Amino acid sequence: MVGLLAHSIWSQYQVRVAQAEGGVLSLAEAHAVHLERTLLNVDALLGELARDPWWQTSDEASCHTHLRSFRNAVPTVGEVSGFGPAAELLCTSWGVLGDRRTEPVPDRLAFVQSVIESGEILFGSPAPGGLTDRMGVTVGVPIPGATPDAPPRGAAVAMLELERLQELLTPRSLPEGAVVTVGRALDGVVVARSEDWEDWVGRPILWGPVSGNDLLEGAGLSRTHGGDEVDRLWGFAPIPGAEWVVFVGVPESEVYGPIRSSAIRSGGLAGGLILLVGILAGLFHRSLGAVVRGFTTDARAAAENSSRRIELRGPKELDLLAQEFNRTLEARAQAERELVRAERKLQGARRMEVVGDLAAGVAHEFNNILTVIRMENALVQEDLAHAGLEIDGSAQVERASERAAGLVSQLLALGRRDPSSPRSLCPSTELRSRLPRYRGEFGDRLNIHLDADPASPNIYMDPRHLDQIVRNLLRNAWDAMPHGGMVTIAVSPGSGIPQPVLPGGNGPSEVGGSPTCVIRVSDTGPGMTQDVRRRAFDPFFTTRPHGQRVGLGLSTVYGIATRSGAQVNLESRPGAGTTVEVILPGTDDPPQ
Repeated sequence: MVGLLAHSIWSQYQVRVAQAEGGVLSLAEAHAVHLERTLLNVDALLGELARDPWWQTSDEASCHTHLRSFRNAVPTVGEVSGFGPAAELLCTSWGVLGDRRTEPVPDRLAFVQSVIESGEILFGSPAPGGLTDRMGVTVGVPIPGATPDAPPRGAAVAMLELERLQELLTPRSLPEGAVVTVGRALDGVVVARSEDWEDWVGRPILWGPVSGNDLLEGAGLSRTHGGDEVDRLWGFAPIPGAEWVVFVGVPESEVYGPIRSSAIRSGGLAGGLILLVGILAGLFHRSLGAVVRGFTTDARAAAENSSRRIELRGPKELDLLAQEFNRTLEARAQAERELVRAERKLQGARRMEVVGDLAAGVAHEFNNILTVIRMENALVQEDLAHAGLEIDGSAQVERASERAAGLVSQLLALGRRDPSSPRSLCPSTELRSRLPRYRGEFGDRLNIHLDADPASPNIYMDPRHLDQIVRNLLRNAWDAMPHGGMVTIAVSPGSGIPQPVLPGGNGPSEVGGSPTCVIRVSDTGPGMTQDVRRRAFDPFFTTRPHGQRVGLGLSTVYGIATRSGAQVNLESRPGAGTTVEVILPGTDDPPQ
């Protein structure tokens, strides 16, 4: 816990330090952007002034008028002049020169020639103005010649007065004791300063470990001990084009002082909190020791006996813990009961599988014998036909053989060994085509109605298996309603993935998100009791008198449905009829 608190305090301290240093850097960048906009404005206007065609005339009065207009448009400019190639004055914003017009100005010669050679804007060193003696920084752009091939006419030079430039360096947002300095990156000469600029402008100074071209690479931070005995954190940012750098120095006491004080307070609070927690932990241990020991004893007893529960005693928190533990015990007991039920169902499924295997084996052998009987009976019928004779017994053998063949088919379906040829089919169309035969076979008792939804999806299944499912369900309804009744065969779309369940289960009819086709066969018969419903899917189980039915109807339906990946649900109550629901996977394939 102590380590976590210390790490949290240290992390917060580091974040706040980074934020404070980022704030100093942002101040430098903001001042650099502000000055850059001013210099770009001077560059644009001075360049436009230099390209004006009246420079090619000798009208000094017109030149003077244009230069005064420029000076009035740019507040930071105090003096604007035009110089020829030898630094001779062409005109100035301060007045008409008269006889002084063509006199060279020696201290401007080097700057004017540098401007002409560079062919672009150039910034000079801080110096007094030639006409006004006011301190400023010279800015010059070349004056184009009369033709594109002609040499430059001279240079248009403006003086950025430092008094007005200082006003850009003293915004209200500066912290107490902060200083803004503008200097040239290459030689370190101070161009402007927010405080004591008379003592600093024009002096070269060192900017700490970062100097020269490195200052023009991008913004950064530096620390220095100033001549005023104040340690400052300096944020610097270059001004592109001017090769100037803006430095904003903030006393380290202003940057780090509040952060350090906050960290000390947090450390003191953390120490007090740790002490308080230690005291409370000791008291808690002493007062709750007996309760915890009792809880532990009850938990050991519950581990050996699942019916045992934790006694609720002690504080609310431990009572909640005991309740949660008791719920866990209840869940474990419920899981054990579910496991027992699942094991019983699994055993039933295994028994059904064994019975199915036995039935399929018997059916196979019986089918071989039945094939011989039917072939011999066919030969007998052929011989009788040639002789012109007819014996009823032969026809009865044929009908009995057909019923036996149906029984064999059910046994094979129960054992999942009958040959299968599945294909994509439309269940509504398939059942509608077979409806006349169903009515012909069961119509003496049943009023059969087909309700097919045209939106039902196709299914992938052997048509004979679909017929076996419906025929067996109709046969069960026929047996259940000796005095007649109504049976509805409904085909409708579902919306879930069928999950096969154990015989007799009533699972959900829709699970998942894939399309399904639901076939429901409902009758108006007497329904089933709970005991009958529980054993309805067992092979050879029947409620009919001995010798009338073998009890393979619903078990055959279950065997075929699960073989096709379907789910079978059974709903029945005494006096409310019976509904068997078969949920089959849908397919997008067209009917074949």
